[in-house]
Amino acid sequence: MKNPYPCFWPLLKIPYQLLSQKEMPIGRYVVTAALISITPVAVVITAAVVFDYLHLDLHSLVYSWPIPGHPRVGFMIGLADILLISPLVETGFTLIPIWLLRRMRLPEALIPLASGLLFGILHCRGPFAWIGMVHAWPFYCFTVILMTHEKPSLDRAWFIASAVHSLTNVVGLPLSVALAYIS
Repeated sequence: MKNPYPCFWPLLKIPYQLLSQKEMPIGRYVVTAALISITPVAVVITAAVVFDYLHLDLHSLVYSWPIPGHPRVGFMIGLADILLISPLVETGFTLIPIWLLRRMRLPEALIPLASGLLFGILHCRGPFAWIGMVHAWPFYCFTVILMTHEKPSLDRAWFIASAVHSLTNVVGLPLSVALAYIS
C-alpha cells in the first residue's frame, strides 16, 4: 500500500511507512512494529500516573483470572490470556472490521483509523473507561500490519500482527505492574 495520508497528518505518516514495509526480516519487523505500537501508549499512561491524573489504583489493572483458593493458577491463566490467547483472538477479530469497511467502500486510508477507534471503544469499560481509548493506537498499527501483509498470505498477516500484539502486551504488562508499585 502506498502512503495514503496527506501531508497534514505527519504523525501518522512515519509510523505508517514503517509498518507498511514488507522487505524487512520478520523478527526485526515484529520488534519495530511492537515499539511503534507501545511507545505512545506507554508515554500517555506513564505521564498520567506521574502527574497523578488518573487517581486510580493500578493494582486493579494487573490481570488475573479469579480462581478461588488458587491465586497463582489464576495469575498464570491470566498471563497466558494476555500474552497468547488474547493477541490471537483479538487480532483475528480485527479482520472483521477490515472486511466490513471494505464492503462499505471506505477508502483504504481510513480503515486503520476506523478499526483503531472501534477497538479503542471496545476496550473502554469500568470506572475509568476513557483509558481504554489508548488501545486505539495499537489496533491502528495491527490493522495496518494486517492490510500490508494480507496479499501474500492472510495466515502470515495474522501471525505477524498477533506476534506484534503479543509483544506489545509483553511490554505493556510489566509497565502496568511497575506503575502499580510506584503509584
